[in-house]
Amino acid sequence: MDKEFENWLKENEVFDYYITHPEQQAKIYEEFQWEYFNRSGSDDWITWFIKNPELAKKHFTLLVKYLEELKSGTSPIKTANYVQELPKKFKIWKAQINDYEGEAKKDQIKGIISFLNDLLNKWYLGYKTEIERAAIDSVRPYIIEYIEELEQELSKIEGSELETKPLLPIDEQKPVKYTANEYALTYIFDLFAIGQQVPINRVEGGFDAKKIKKDVCKFPDYDKAPDTFYRAVTKILKYYDLNNENDLQNISNDWLNAVRNLSTNWPVTKEYLKEKKLLRE
Repeated sequence: MDKEFENWLKENEVFDYYITHPEQQAKIYEEFQWEYFNRSGSDDWITWFIKNPELAKKHFTLLVKYLEELKSGTSPIKTANYVQELPKKFKIWKAQINDYEGEAKKDQIKGIISFLNDLLNKWYLGYKTEIERAAIDSVRPYIIEYIEELEQELSKIEGSELETKPLLPIDEQKPVKYTANEYALTYIFDLFAIGQQVPINRVEGGFDAKKIKKDVCKFPDYDKAPDTFYRAVTKILKYYDLNNENDLQNISNDWLNAVRNLSTNWPVTKEYLKEKKLLRE
């Protein structure tokens, strides 16, 4: 038994009860966990968890279980309250990020992006009640905006590093990093090429956001938020004529190479583009 948990049981005069009522142990341990978490300071602990996820899982399982509860929905009200307070923490996290430089700073940014993406997507889909999902939806725009801000900061850091490093030989160059617009355009053309349309929500009308964001898994190298992919898809369909080469150039100056390299079914998509007179050989 964890020493701190044992002390808590004795302080609350429930040690004997805990030992003699095994059917209540899980519930009692959960109460201890929440009290310990709140006493520790959620800001400090979440910040540390983001920086050291593996250590947290190894040495602080009782607090990591808190994050699992976000997914399982065992404490919907507490989950909702915490989630809706998240945007207030962004300034704090930003200031803490700026205390780092180089690779350490990149690690902090990537950790927060990963944490927030999990919250918006994997955990969101795992919530059991409307309470948690409504809480996420109420702050989703702020979280997405913060993720994009962090991604821009990460790009700036990586861009400045490239400026100071000598070019690698051609065979050692890093893979091309494609934009969300290029992934979205490829997704659309791949669907059109097999006679399908971008998924529509039959009940509510409009695009099926859940299905489109799920479809991003077709691109294993995609490293941005699914919401960013969804917005790129809908923006392209709304504002661009995909039969117009000038519009395609406005989406990406290198759109054809991007589609060629990202397509999950290039032979079929290639024939489609040739039929549309968008590809000439």
